[in-house]
Amino acid sequence: VWIPGGGFVSGSGSVAVYDGAKLAADGIVVVTINYRVGILGFFVTPALAAEAAREHAPAGNYGLQDMLAALRWVHRNIAAFGGDPQAVTVGGQSVGAISVHDLIVSPLAAGLFERAIAESGLPDTVPTPSLAEAEKAGETFARAKGAATLAALRALPPQDLTSNASPLKGPLLLPIVDGVLLPARPEALLAAGKIADVPVLAGIDADESTGFSGPLLTSMSQAAWHALLTREFGAMAPRLARLYPAVASAGADANGSADSNGSAGAGVERARAARQLHRDLGLAELWRWSSLWLAHARSPAYAYLFDHLEPGPESSRWGVFHSSELPYVFGTLDAASARRFTPFDRELSRTMSRYWVDFVKTGNPNGPGVSHWPRMRGPDPRMMVIGRHLASRPILPARKRAALEAFIARGGRPILWW
Repeated sequence: VWIPGGGFVSGSGSVAVYDGAKLAADGIVVVTINYRVGILGFFVTPALAAEAAREHAPAGNYGLQDMLAALRWVHRNIAAFGGDPQAVTVGGQSVGAISVHDLIVSPLAAGLFERAIAESGLPDTVPTPSLAEAEKAGETFARAKGAATLAALRALPPQDLTSNASPLKGPLLLPIVDGVLLPARPEALLAAGKIADVPVLAGIDADESTGFSGPLLTSMSQAAWHALLTREFGAMAPRLARLYPAVASAGADANGSADSNGSAGAGVERARAARQLHRDLGLAELWRWSSLWLAHARSPAYAYLFDHLEPGPESSRWGVFHSSELPYVFGTLDAASARRFTPFDRELSRTMSRYWVDFVKTGNPNGPGVSHWPRMRGPDPRMMVIGRHLASRPILPARKRAALEAFIARGGRPILWW
């Protein structure tokens, strides 16, 4: 059951890259869904919350409620399509993946799925506002529309609601802690072990941030590099400065100092270091999630880093961008007609589809004809790097992990999207 992305403000299960025909040909049933987004999916006022409380229902979170309704529909009907209601995998990418993590910790989703796939989204990738915060924003919006009552708000034409939701933009058209569907923030529920203990496959793309912060930098001044380190790491900036420029210049995780000269080569190295830093902050979030998951779950979990550059005239500009793994997983490379995919791309797509299908069937991506993908274990879990070669390695090298652990321990937050 596939939950599409779209930032909780757009998206559709009918996007060509989500065509499930190739996956279905390998023996699974693929269901793509839609759900309410934007103001129709994640809007609440005090009056709406009071109405929901009287009905013992979640306040707001209509988009998540749609996902639950879809999963219940699958349980009732999927046998008619050759599916098994006791072997449901819920999967998604971007905010679809964040929704998967919400469902993993939601008591209302208990028993609705047996496996989970989360691509490029983790429990705290975006904020989860409180009900009070969402109600306040909703009330402000209703006043701006001249709707003093719930009846007046419902009487507004839909286009009036959706044409200008500016008071709600930012962090408040998102899933909220409603006390029923989400009793607390997803990461807090995960830390407390209040989870659906099911096999999970989760990972990220190597250059997630380009989809949000713009193209990869080709050069970076020393001032910009130090400003970046100071802004993100504060007093820990010197420690990070000793790690990352060495990676850029030596291509290995070795100690070193920032190149302080003004040459073009130094600027390129700093840009590469910034790219690696962005990537490692995403991996730090993956590592933090894995440490919480492994502390409570008995079911296996598998992590990946997708690090294959798609062909195309702007490949070097955008890198391994957010969502670039999707056509490989779904076997829909031909949906991107402007790209000249190579035989290697098609072979990689077959391999990734095989991993995902095996996971859907068994809760384990391993099967005949593919390289072994180890499950995550212990304090130093390993992930599969999917690129020109398939290889497992620790999520982060030891010294980087130690530095980023210290950053997190001081209250710092790793981030997946810049």
